[in-house]
Amino acid sequence: MLYFVMQAKDSHGNTALQLAAEDGHIKLVELLLEHLMASKEPIKPMDIWIPLLSAAANGHKDTKKVFQESARKGRMETPKT
Repeated sequence: MLYFVMQAKDSHGNTALQLAAEDGHIKLVELLLEHLMASKEPIKPMDIWIPLLSAAANGHKDTKKVFQESARKGRMETPKT
């Protein structure tokens, strides 16, 4: 069920993960990433890259680290910045 929430987009094309990352909501980003990693649905690179870049562009270094830690644990790739 949460997968559909994660794939939903607002009127500007932003996903819940992107909005959470952009605003630095670490706990929500962790929850959404955990669910994404546990789902059997394929992870599209843009599902990760756009939120990661949004976090980085807005100076949320701790949020960026959450993406990198998730990548080490699971089945997604992020840059090693």
